[in-house]
Amino acid sequence: MNKQDELKQSMLHVAISRYLEDQENYFYYKEMIKEMLQMGAKRELKNSEGQTPLDLLISLKNWIRS
Repeated sequence: MNKQDELKQSMLHVAISRYLEDQENYFYYKEMIKEMLQMGAKRELKNSEGQTPLDLLISLKNWIRS
């Protein structure tokens, strides 16, 4: 679960991106994110942009609002 792809995205990064992008299925991603955190997904992993999953969530929310 904490492995990272070539862009250093973890599964948590990807789930958060999908949560914000796929409004039709956001509930499923929200539940998936909760389960991943309960199972030990690392919140401190950074992607190639230097963003933790929380940083990514904040930047995507700001991007969507603008």
